[in-house]
Amino acid sequence: DSSLNYVREEGETLKLSKKDIVAEGEFENGDRAQFVDLGNETELRYLCVEALSSWGGDTHTAIAELHLVDAEGTWLDRDPWKVIYADSEEIRAESASAANVTDNQPVTFWHTQYKGKAKGSNGKHPHQIVIDLGKVMKVKQLRYLPRNGPNPGKVKAFRVYGSVERFEGLNP
Repeated sequence: DSSLNYVREEGETLKLSKKDIVAEGEFENGDRAQFVDLGNETELRYLCVEALSSWGGDTHTAIAELHLVDAEGTWLDRDPWKVIYADSEEIRAESASAANVTDNQPVTFWHTQYKGKAKGSNGKHPHQIVIDLGKVMKVKQLRYLPRNGPNPGKVKAFRVYGSVERFEGLNP
């Protein structure tokens, strides 16, 4: 429905490069927050979390909150952050927009679309969300909070990408 406010803009096709991978692995199954070490402190302005699979074996992705932590253990201010891309988001059947990952409400979440045809996506993994941090920041860790409870879309395998330049395929 073109009247709905999707984050993904018409004509955008995200193209990720292996050179921008800053972490990859598997999250544990469950409801607790988990930290991903990005190795040495990494400078980035654009962050992409790519879900490669889910713990339920379904085709969905759901994330409650994302945070970044610097080398001193301080959580970075998310006020200037803006979600600029999600390959898919459910805003027809429920309020599960991609913007929910930065709203400081752990009970809300981003969920990929499950009602109707997924806008611009094939509806299967991988699923990506991209955040513009507003400026270049130095980060050490990513904090991932899954959707709570026995719900679909909890991320299993993932990749984290970081870049000081906008990822290819996204509108300026």
